[in-house]
Amino acid sequence: MNDRALHTVVLDPATEASLRRVGHISYALHAIVAVGAVLPGAQGSVLLLLVAFVLDLVKRGDAAGSWQESHFRWRIRSVVFAAIAYALTAPLWLLLLGSAVNALGLFGFATALNDVVDLRRDQATHPERPLPSGRLSLDAAISLVALTFGAAVLGATPMGMQAVLLTLLVAGAILFFNAMGKFVPAIGLVVLGLIYAGQMVVPNLSLKFVLPVWLVMTHALVVGLAAYAMGRKVPGLSGRAIAFAVSGWAFWSAVIIYYGDKRGGEDGLWPSWVSPWAAAGPATLAVLFVLLSWRRAKLLGKGPRAADKISRYGSLWLSLYACAWLFGQGYWTEGWILAALAAAGFLGMTVVREAYALLEQQPMGYRR
Repeated sequence: MNDRALHTVVLDPATEASLRRVGHISYALHAIVAVGAVLPGAQGSVLLLLVAFVLDLVKRGDAAGSWQESHFRWRIRSVVFAAIAYALTAPLWLLLLGSAVNALGLFGFATALNDVVDLRRDQATHPERPLPSGRLSLDAAISLVALTFGAAVLGATPMGMQAVLLTLLVAGAILFFNAMGKFVPAIGLVVLGLIYAGQMVVPNLSLKFVLPVWLVMTHALVVGLAAYAMGRKVPGLSGRAIAFAVSGWAFWSAVIIYYGDKRGGEDGLWPSWVSPWAAAGPATLAVLFVLLSWRRAKLLGKGPRAADKISRYGSLWLSLYACAWLFGQGYWTEGWILAALAAAGFLGMTVVREAYALLEQQPMGYRR
């Protein structure tokens, strides 16, 4: 008889069920990408493979010695081999993949770092969460922070040293925000807007048309301000704090507009190759976001649930802005491709939230 079979670890029922759920999610994501690779017009996003890869890496340790270990090992290796194949056969895909890894890495870094920094507070207010409850060890959480940070830097590497340095700067801003900024809204809201703007510029530091960057920074600050106020967070937003945040937004808006005008040369802030109608779509989306947020706030009232809804819609809207800019320029094919990628990315984030909710042993909804 195989010695390995004799020494197979028998997991407790809760861990076994949790690993099965993770395995089902991971295999489903692999299947979506595989089907999309062979069916014309149904391309699956690489982001889905990255989501599966991160899930498997995080939970692989729990499967050590059990029959599920080989499944985790196979899924992780398949993603690694796919990444190597992309790198060797399509240099353009290396840049696209680098951008995706950089974005997902910074997103994961911010999320994991937030949970580590908030551990002591969660122990008092949310003991059921993975870290406070002990279902996820602090060492594993810190490893996830390091892994996602490394992924962000690695993703920026194909785009040059300046992209790597900007990634380090954005990661530093994320660290500052989680450690102090989110507790001082006057500063934190401005830093939050700069984080989104900086992350947007990483793939193209020579960007000349900077108004989309300004829009993203403004949108992130407004969403953060609305979510903070609706969530009734402490300390509350005073008039002085709002004035300071608006002043910071005005200062950085002036910086962005100045450099955009300087880089534009004779064309100035609005290059001649950008259609005058290009801003119509983003402007319409901005108005729709305000109306949608107002409606949600009216239906749900103030509280964590309304704040979470506004934050989630705000994240989705960033991709919609990008699609609107492309449509406004007449890039319909590119716009629809980006819309499909945005939908896949939103699906990936939903899957991550679902997996996190399963770990917390509660239905998917919102984190109070």
